[in-house]
Amino acid sequence: VFVTVGHLNQARSLIVEPGDREVSCSYNLQAAVLARRSMATETAFDYLKKAMTFLPEDRWESRYEVSLDVYTEAVRTAQLNHDLEGMNTYADEVLNNCRDVIDQMPIYEARIEYNKSRSTLPEAVDTCLEALALLKVKPPRKPNNFHIIKAIIKARFRLYWRGIDGLKKLPPMSDPKAIAIMRLIRTAGTAVYMSEPNLIPVLAALTMEQTLKHGACADATVGLCGFGFITMGPLGKPVEGYQIADWSRRLPAHFGDPAAEVPGQVMLYCLSLMEHMP
Repeated sequence: VFVTVGHLNQARSLIVEPGDREVSCSYNLQAAVLARRSMATETAFDYLKKAMTFLPEDRWESRYEVSLDVYTEAVRTAQLNHDLEGMNTYADEVLNNCRDVIDQMPIYEARIEYNKSRSTLPEAVDTCLEALALLKVKPPRKPNNFHIIKAIIKARFRLYWRGIDGLKKLPPMSDPKAIAIMRLIRTAGTAVYMSEPNLIPVLAALTMEQTLKHGACADATVGLCGFGFITMGPLGKPVEGYQIADWSRRLPAHFGDPAAEVPGQVMLYCLSLMEHMP
């Protein structure tokens, strides 16, 4: 890929056909993603800047998908570089031109990650809640006992009708909104744990509710394990709680997402320490 991209960039003044320019842009985007995953973020930025030069003036009208991918990748790369100004510049470009609220969610995830990396955890939580509100989900910023009990009851009601066996037979989650909710909760998880622990049971219950309604996904692992902990401890149902946590910690391997696997295993280990094994 890198060799091909190098040749295309050297000849970019000769590439004039719109289709050819879009292909060249896509190749630069692929190279940028590969470079970022190798933590070569400066190199990734170089490829992204080249990719942007291949986009037309009316890029958001005529080349929406590739423009969205390029500028979203630029936000992710700037976040890894701790480049707040660059991240906000590219983020504004995306947010001002998005056709769908779902397309905005990677920007909010990057901002959450940036705040986590700077240890500004309350800001990370605020960003998560702001994004959830765009998806019509509005957990309270400072939950009290009433909010916590209400959230758990709603999730328990759905689980009662589905049952543990039904939970284990859920199809893969496919609803874009539900998937975005799960990703936001997963991304903000450590910030919530460190700065707003009362939100943990609310978000765990929301994860269970969304899972029962829309299906299973790897991003739900930590939230579901948290709900298993609540079921095992405060709700006094150790066997059921363990079954929920044990099932949920297998989701990353099932869906091929190892990045979600370790937190789920850690949570299960914490649960096992309570010696409530069936």
